[in-house]
Amino acid sequence: MLDRVIIDKNARIGDGVRLVNDKQVEEADADGYYIRNGTIIVPKGGVVKEGTVM
Repeated sequence: MLDRVIIDKNARIGDGVRLVNDKQVEEADADGYYIRNGTIIVPKGGVVKEGTVM
């Protein structure tokens, strides 16, 4: 499930990934993605591993 996510080109999202900012986090850095102004961003060439839950 993806909600309020920007996915750049050549990014890969694994099976079972849930990127939803339920906790209203404004700024954070994680493995394969980051959050800015409450929006989740998967950068160009980024990889979000299978089963990741945000």
